[in-house]
Amino acid sequence: MNKALKNRIINSIELLPYGHDLYLHMARKRLGITYRGVYGSFHEAQQQGINQLANEYDVINQNKGEHLEQEMPVLDKRVLDIDYPLLFWLSRLMQPSQRLLELGGSIGQGFYSFENYFPYPDALQWVIAELPAAVEAGRKIASQKGETRLAFIDSNDMGEEDAVDIFMTAGTLQ
Repeated sequence: MNKALKNRIINSIELLPYGHDLYLHMARKRLGITYRGVYGSFHEAQQQGINQLANEYDVINQNKGEHLEQEMPVLDKRVLDIDYPLLFWLSRLMQPSQRLLELGGSIGQGFYSFENYFPYPDALQWVIAELPAAVEAGRKIASQKGETRLAFIDSNDMGEEDAVDIFMTAGTLQ
């Protein structure tokens, strides 16, 4: 299958309701995603080998730069149903000249896609704290887009970051 057709299929899947989850399920082995599943207990999950992959997020983030051409067409279109409460409250909380720190914002999907639903206030600074490979990929995309409101830092350096007005994390803590 040629690369352009494959990218169109992936982009089409991503636009379906829950399409991103479907894509991740289909591509989990290639992307190194093995942590998904429903288990009756923590012990059951451990028995399935979940705990043996302590660095799986590093594997996923190392692959971020390899899949940028697939991410770019849907980067500003990916809003999940579960993002609605976040969109609702952010649109009411944000004020001009605020700093927002997002823990685990990947390469900036939230930043790029949320703006389709409400305008960002003037002089907004949105900082994403992520693992190193995602920081590198996110910076590359922001540079290509000429986006100056978005910055990326290594999550290990969060303690050195200036004060923020809003702290946000969606799906990172668990």
